[in-house]
Amino acid sequence: MRSPGEKTSMGKRIPAILTSLLTISQLMPQLLCQSKNDPGGTNRALASRTLIQAIQAEQQTGTYFFYAQHYVDTENQYVSYRGSISGFIKSAKLNECLLTIDFIIADRFSGFVAKKGTGTLEGDELYSTAFTLTPNLAHSLSLIEAPPADVADGTNSICVKNPSCDFTWLAVQAKGMPIREIKTKNDWLDFNGNVNRSFIPVSSQEAGKQLIKELQIYTDKRCQQTSIPRNAVHKTTIH
Repeated sequence: MRSPGEKTSMGKRIPAILTSLLTISQLMPQLLCQSKNDPGGTNRALASRTLIQAIQAEQQTGTYFFYAQHYVDTENQYVSYRGSISGFIKSAKLNECLLTIDFIIADRFSGFVAKKGTGTLEGDELYSTAFTLTPNLAHSLSLIEAPPADVADGTNSICVKNPSCDFTWLAVQAKGMPIREIKTKNDWLDFNGNVNRSFIPVSSQEAGKQLIKELQIYTDKRCQQTSIPRNAVHKTTIH
């Protein structure tokens, strides 16, 4: 995500073509490969279903606020903007214990750069983060309150509805670099590699706690191993 002051003037912003991503499907996915001969199959299927429902709830809700800000940019120009920032889960895929979550931080704003109007600008960041659910990882999940980079310290931001300018983030952290992350900014690839932490926006502390609970239950029932068999076939797509 951008560091404070990284917003650029209109001439250097590349308009995003992510409007279609803002339409979230509410179709309930089908659960595959539930073994009739597995005595624990019912409990595992229930854990899968409730986890899916918790993720779907975040797809349909997300979080946002309106803001106003002013600061001197990296080119020593005085800038002022008014806009809105939203964060939400776009889709998710669950392949046994491999969870992939795609989420968006969308910034819509307009204002002035050196007294010149910018018109309406867009700054969209699309993240795809993938990690293996293990008991250690699931039980170290936490929630943090922090502002998106666009309204972080140094931007003199005032946020309507949320005076702190904070989002609630699901913090996924693990030793080593086991989390795969792909990040695009306004349709341009910005990062593709492994990291040791990722922060996913959720709509509230309550929703985040529920999502953590369901992730832990699912992991405890299905993901006691630390690796995923190559022939794993249980795959659920949420989109």
